[in-house]
Amino acid sequence: MANLINHQIDYISAALGNPKAYSGRSLAEAHKNLPITDQDFYRVIGYLSASLVKNGFEKDDIYTIEKLVISLKPQIVSVQK
Repeated sequence: MANLINHQIDYISAALGNPKAYSGRSLAEAHKNLPITDQDFYRVIGYLSASLVKNGFEKDDIYTIEKLVISLKPQIVSVQK
């Protein structure tokens, strides 16, 4: 789980403009065989938001991160219910 968390931090940081290069698989490739639903996706968004609040992120920054992650939904969600 720690590896996954660090991977997600690296990806989101790169997507927000961190000059550190992201070297992982594309989101579509990484998630193509996972049965991720809309409910799963938004549950993770909730966990992410709660973690950002808990760690003192500003409201505007949390909104920016949520907006970015939500824009990636088509590459992550594979199960339509």
